[in-house]
Amino acid sequence: MRPSDRVESVLRIVVVLAGVVAVPLSCAIGTQVYSSNAAQIRTEHATKSAVVATITAAPTDRGRHSEATVSWTDAGQTRTATLDVPRSATLGEHVTVWLEPDGKLTSTPREPEAAALSGIGAATVLLVGVWVSGWLLVHGATGLLTRRRLARWDRDQLAFGGRITEDRQ
Repeated sequence: MRPSDRVESVLRIVVVLAGVVAVPLSCAIGTQVYSSNAAQIRTEHATKSAVVATITAAPTDRGRHSEATVSWTDAGQTRTATLDVPRSATLGEHVTVWLEPDGKLTSTPREPEAAALSGIGAATVLLVGVWVSGWLLVHGATGLLTRRRLARWDRDQLAFGGRITEDRQ
């Protein structure tokens, strides 16, 4: 067996082993991402509060969305802000506004499903990345080793008696 064949065989074995090890590793990382995001989402749901606000000025069309001035009462104080509202919103309609514990406006808390999707996404990206990298490594090394073998054959053929240009049967 040629040394290049041995190198290629060892490389293939290492890449297959790396691909197999990547499966539980990516599952573990996906689980960690899920757990972290689930904790953040639980915190968001525990700390953010929803308040019903009333649209106090006619919504302005901004292309993909509309903006309107809304007002709501929080801790005995009336507050106003300009927010994105549904395009179908009208003057006097009620919309939900999310507040932080200190009363500042914030985004809607993420849904619990987002944690699962982020965990699955992280695991998938890692696993596919390892597999594609291994495939590229094997095919790149095979191409380089093949070029090297062919160059060696050309040198040996020239040393033996020249190039064969046609089939002489």
